[in-house]
Amino acid sequence: GYSSDVELITEIESIIERSTKGQSAGISSGIIELDESFGGGFRPNELILVGGRTGAGKTQFGVNTAYNSWIAGNKTIFISCEMPRHRVLMRMLSRHTGINNKSVLSGTFNDDELDRVHHFTKLLADNDNLLVFDHIGEKLDLLSELIDTQCRSKSPPKLVVIDYAQYLKPSNCIS
Repeated sequence: GYSSDVELITEIESIIERSTKGQSAGISSGIIELDESFGGGFRPNELILVGGRTGAGKTQFGVNTAYNSWIAGNKTIFISCEMPRHRVLMRMLSRHTGINNKSVLSGTFNDDELDRVHHFTKLLADNDNLLVFDHIGEKLDLLSELIDTQCRSKSPPKLVVIDYAQYLKPSNCIS
């Protein structure tokens, strides 16, 4: 919530300014209808929990949302409790290049696809706005410490995606 009318007015002025510049009020999920239902995308400091059956596409949704945020120039963190870092990046590579995930995993590319792969890897190497963490394990304190450290940095993330939160369990350090 807002602690004063000044904060609310400042937020509204910021929304109007972004709108006049043609900028979105939020971070795009990549799904137009969903972004519209959120009033222009995800907002800072919002917690969005995505649930569904196994295989429903929750991880891919998270990867795509993180990718869209990163490509838009936002510092973005993707934390996986299940998938290794290179697999997350391979999914983003598939998203960026339009090459299906099976081809990416097998490494079978034609010349045009190989050029697109090189473009993505150069973009990834030249841009430090995407942080992908894996092997967080089952410790909530590690996750909390990681997010806290990143959010207190000079350049805090605009979006943090945590994939597969069901694996997280409280540790001895959290009361």
